[in-house]
Amino acid sequence: MVKRGGVSMRKTITFISGLILISNFCFAETIALKSGKTIEGEIIEQTEEYIKIDFHGVPLTYYMEDIENASGLVSQAPYDFERLRASFEGAYNESSEESSRLTPGVKDDSRFSYSSSGKDATQGSNWYAGVKGYLIKIEKIVEAAGKIQQKTAILGQQAKQKGDAQSVQRELNHAKDQVISYIDQLSIMKPPAELKGYHMSIMQMLENNKAIITAGLGGRAAEAMSHTNNTVNLLMESLKKLKAVYIQYNAPQEEIVKTGNTIKLLQVILGPVIPLI
Repeated sequence: MVKRGGVSMRKTITFISGLILISNFCFAETIALKSGKTIEGEIIEQTEEYIKIDFHGVPLTYYMEDIENASGLVSQAPYDFERLRASFEGAYNESSEESSRLTPGVKDDSRFSYSSSGKDATQGSNWYAGVKGYLIKIEKIVEAAGKIQQKTAILGQQAKQKGDAQSVQRELNHAKDQVISYIDQLSIMKPPAELKGYHMSIMQMLENNKAIITAGLGGRAAEAMSHTNNTVNLLMESLKKLKAVYIQYNAPQEEIVKTGNTIKLLQVILGPVIPLI
């Protein structure tokens, strides 16, 4: 059976997975001691006996027997990444078998007929063929941004567990440089006139990615959280704009279905976690 919607959904999964991983990695933590004192910093090492945090450049060690709770322990990440990833992967696998069973609460968008017949349908196919190269480039950039964030979070977490603060900073700076390079690529691209709004949403989304990493480098947890929420909403906004253009220009119905199902998937999976537009 030919998979429908796999490419766009896969790239969305990659980007969101990377976003959640890098966001979790960038958040600062609050340590509440049994004495009533609280300390906010970045956990740079965690064992069964103690945790070590970076407090304004000074490493401080706190033993588990003295800790009431700590918001940033590995088992208490701000987002439940494993649950979200499993939900995305499960929804993708279902879509390859039966698109009408995409995920609980999401129905197949193909029941709506967007494409016109005859001449209009032919013109729509011709229009899509003309912009397809541009859209593929955009998808590749978004996917690459997701992959670099995944890699940075994994390598950075490994360095953090070893107490290697320099490697943590190096990984974050490398990710930031990569995201900046993707923004530069987008800035020199000339999108089709009807896709300029979509293009700007993608650029703003990556600018927010850069801001998340910058906040992580500075230990500004609330700022990182805010930019994460904004990034997810910009992704939603970009997909909605793309779907609207597809409908307006009579793009192939398969592309409209894929985009619509991806939007609904985001709403179901991320809606309870982040207030979506």
